[in-house]
Amino acid sequence: FYGWLPQGLKAFSSGEAHVWFDVLATVATNILAFFTVAYLSGYLAERTARAERDLEEKEVDFERLEELNRQIVENITSGIMTLDEDLRITSFNGAAEAATGWSLREVYRKRVSEVFPGMLDERGSVTPHGLREEGSFARKDSTEVYLGYTISEGGGGDAARIVIFSDLTKIKTLEERLRRDDRLRALGELSVGIAHEIRNPLASISGSIQVLRAGLDLADDDKRLMNIALHETERLNGLITDFLLFAKPARGKRGLINLTCVVAGALDIFRNSPEAGGISMESDMEDDIFVMGDERQMCQVFWNLFVNAAHAMPEGGRLKVSTRMLAADPGSARARRYVELRVADNGCGIAREDIGSIFDPFFSTKDGGTGLGLAVVHRIVESHDGSIKVTSAPGEGTVFRIVFPLAEEAPAAAAGEV
Repeated sequence: FYGWLPQGLKAFSSGEAHVWFDVLATVATNILAFFTVAYLSGYLAERTARAERDLEEKEVDFERLEELNRQIVENITSGIMTLDEDLRITSFNGAAEAATGWSLREVYRKRVSEVFPGMLDERGSVTPHGLREEGSFARKDSTEVYLGYTISEGGGGDAARIVIFSDLTKIKTLEERLRRDDRLRALGELSVGIAHEIRNPLASISGSIQVLRAGLDLADDDKRLMNIALHETERLNGLITDFLLFAKPARGKRGLINLTCVVAGALDIFRNSPEAGGISMESDMEDDIFVMGDERQMCQVFWNLFVNAAHAMPEGGRLKVSTRMLAADPGSARARRYVELRVADNGCGIAREDIGSIFDPFFSTKDGGTGLGLAVVHRIVESHDGSIKVTSAPGEGTVFRIVFPLAEEAPAAAAGEV
């Protein structure tokens, strides 16, 4: 090593030269260490900065994913509700609000049993995989909504249970309508033949009794019995007529009719009938409502509804007929407008368990009722492309809502007046 020393240091002794060499080696080692530390510090700083940038990017990605997830949950067509460990509602998406009428603000932290009674037991049992439960619940406006739902385990905390549900009300209504149509079709095919077979001998019996009554000198008791027989044959003939009308409404010539005039005429006839005693009547209808239909059958619809209202108000009451125009359904293929007619009374009302059956044939809550009046109404309304619904409660009266499509073209004279 001595040969490596600078020329000026060779004058020193060997011992002194080794000391200087140790000093230079120490300085060189420290310089190398400093450079190494500086390089490593720069490298680690770069790695740290890169890791921080990656983390920031991931945070941004997580925020985007969270926003995407929020958008999906809010716009999905099924209602989604989460519950905490105590079965309190912690989230409620837009479809859930639309199906129930409740907003998240109104149901937040409420027990699920307060909003959906009977949906979950106290343990919050989950739905077996692949199965769906169904049930009827009350919306915020007290109307009934039929929901199909599944309950699954969540991740705990505010999402201990996840409930996914769909509004099946329209589907259930359609199913009920199809079942009723099937029953009516089978009954109609059988009834037409039977009714005609009964009607022919009934006419002969009635004619024979009338001839006998006119040609015999009968005592008062015998006359009374003869009149009873005639009255009952007429009642039976009327029952068969209603039965035939229900089973197979006549497809008479349909034309443009002024529904306002038809309803007003039926109301005038009812006003002068014995059934209208003690009943005050009110009409609030639009002028010149034109629909396509059979005037005689339309009159039958409202006459039956008025008589039904009278039977619900044996001590008298109030009967009101009103109309309102409905906008066309924007989702329909044809942009048609509709009219809704309301026939409302303040009578005894209909029990909740009976509302689903009042349009069924031979269902009646009145003594001596045939159960065909409202069945005929339902049949005629449907044959005119209309719909009929009823809302009622015991002691609060009944409202029938009938919807008909308006005629696409009103008469020229009426259009000119407007």
